[in-house]
Amino acid sequence: MSKRVYLDYASAMPTKKSVFSAMRPHILNFFGNPGANHQEGREAKEALEKARSDVADVVKVKKEEVIFTSGATEANTLAILGHIEGLRQQGRTYKDMHVVTSAIEHVNVLKSIEALKEKGVLVSIVFPNEEGIITPESVKEVLTNKTVLVSVQYVNSEIGTIMPLRKIKQKVSEFNKEIAVHTDAAQAALFLPVLIESIGVDMMVLDGQKFGGPRGIGALIKKRPVALAPILFGGGQEGGMRPGTENVALAVGFAHALVDAQENHEKVGEEITMLRNWTLNEIEKEIKNVHLNGDKIKRVANNINISFPGRDSEYLAAFLDKKGYAVSTKITCDSGAGEGSDVVRVVTGDEEKALSTLRITLGPDHTKQQMRGFVKALKEGVEFLDEHTI
Repeated sequence: MSKRVYLDYASAMPTKKSVFSAMRPHILNFFGNPGANHQEGREAKEALEKARSDVADVVKVKKEEVIFTSGATEANTLAILGHIEGLRQQGRTYKDMHVVTSAIEHVNVLKSIEALKEKGVLVSIVFPNEEGIITPESVKEVLTNKTVLVSVQYVNSEIGTIMPLRKIKQKVSEFNKEIAVHTDAAQAALFLPVLIESIGVDMMVLDGQKFGGPRGIGALIKKRPVALAPILFGGGQEGGMRPGTENVALAVGFAHALVDAQENHEKVGEEITMLRNWTLNEIEKEIKNVHLNGDKIKRVANNINISFPGRDSEYLAAFLDKKGYAVSTKITCDSGAGEGSDVVRVVTGDEEKALSTLRITLGPDHTKQQMRGFVKALKEGVEFLDEHTI
């Protein structure tokens, strides 16, 4: 192929040209440290706070409730570990606190909570239904008088299912209004609204590279008065929650991309949903024994996660790569080769499906012609495997 087709938008998407244009002056010309007390520093500080205000306006919070981080990994870790440490500063002990999360969270969230468990924090893991959805009832069942935090993804990073966060928050609040609800919303902003009140959470994480912004920057949106303590130490930047000199250019790019994504999410979502459904129908028509993982309707617009039982999906991904199509077999952050998808394993209970998954995630510029070529290449790869598998 003369031109590759990138179908791994859930991993990272290209930075929009308009975003780079907005960032460029802050890379080349306005290079001052925003903490410095001179003209260059004040210019940088003004740009940083303008970016913070733009993000706050989009998600409908006060600008002081926007904390810029290096990405979703740091933001999730700050939300989870930082909340527990904040409560410890108020007199709680590790053994007197209980945290709830789901079995299909991003590995970053699961490992953060595992670290709390090692300190003595009580942990409950909730499992999804057969459609890959975490139900409000399943969360309510495990709440106790020690529960201080519930963490459930907005959109699952592998199978794309959308969680009923507002209903989950309602069940949690009915039990105890003091319990904080956190969500990793990294996969949501390009296709779904991220107004924190509408979603119904107390802490929300966004990642710039997932909605057309630059890599290396994310944000934790924290509603007051949720307890939070820093997990890194140094200066007093980001309200004392995230020390280190702020990267103004990345913050500007993040804000520009988020504003654009949220202004256009409905239109973009509708268009990609139509192309995704067409592509899925073509795959199911052309290839035998293929299974969609996760709910067909309650899923983010661009996600197709499918299993080919009995076929080697690592081979299929490599075959497609040579044909000019970039797809993944699971989340990029979980790099263990040959182990399959833990999310699909949990949702389906089927080891063959877990070992034979492809995650295909589309972007706003993909065309039916490109996807027709992709389906053809995928069929070729599957047929080769079927012919050479004993």
